[in-house]
Amino acid sequence: MKKYLIAALALAFPAVAFGQQLTNISVLVASATHILNQLIPFFIGLGVVVFFYGIIRYALAGSGEDKSAARSIMIWGIIALFVMVSVWGLVNFLGNALGLNNAQNIPAPNIPTNASGGY
Repeated sequence: MKKYLIAALALAFPAVAFGQQLTNISVLVASATHILNQLIPFFIGLGVVVFFYGIIRYALAGSGEDKSAARSIMIWGIIALFVMVSVWGLVNFLGNALGLNNAQNIPAPNIPTNASGGY
């Protein structure tokens, strides 16, 4: 089990896989953030595929037991989607509330007004 964990870590982080030296922790955090940002849409798409797979199985099921199994697949697909999107939204909300987002905020342009106060 330990060798699988080491192999997974070596493949997950390009800095480790290519033997690069990390000069500071921000490079490691940026690499992990980039990898996670690439994986989130993949897992959300996988949840959608599982849900639609359950729908197809439900439509093609003949007996009650088959319909029950297909309904279970659909429910777990919806639960997975709900949890992933909720956690993703909560993390983004907290990041924005605490000022931890890396996006550049572009200030709104000033709209000049005339002397009467109108636009």
